[in-house]
Amino acid sequence: MKKLTAGLMFAALAGAAVAQTQPQAQMKTEQAPQATAGVAAAKPAAELTIARSAVCTGINDREPSGTVENAELKADVGVAYFWTEVQAKDVPTTIKHRWSRDGKQMAEIELAVKYPRTRTWSTKKIVAGAWKVEAVSASGEVIKSAEFKVVP
Repeated sequence: MKKLTAGLMFAALAGAAVAQTQPQAQMKTEQAPQATAGVAAAKPAAELTIARSAVCTGINDREPSGTVENAELKADVGVAYFWTEVQAKDVPTTIKHRWSRDGKQMAEIELAVKYPRTRTWSTKKIVAGAWKVEAVSASGEVIKSAEFKVVP
């Protein structure tokens, strides 16, 4: 009886495995578009937009909290977040958050964009000064920026 049950289970699993591999076999028969002579097929650039962004003092349930009012933060907060909702046509890709204080770059943080709509953020310890944070595409284009002042 055990051999019969094991045999039936093996047959069922083998059938499921065959069913799963059939779509892959069909995909292999499709031909990719041919490039013209001497010209490589160009991959379209990743189209990125920032649907929403915020400088804030915290993140709750993947949403910004403690949004900076009047573009000013108190230094005793200790840390600021730059939260971005990225919409990407071609994934996976990356963006960078570039943090600057008083005109000097302080940090550049690379963030993965794995889904067409991704909420992501970076954080930076803050001290008094004029701050700017930019969301930068993989190609180096500034997509969004925010400026704020940290006061003692």
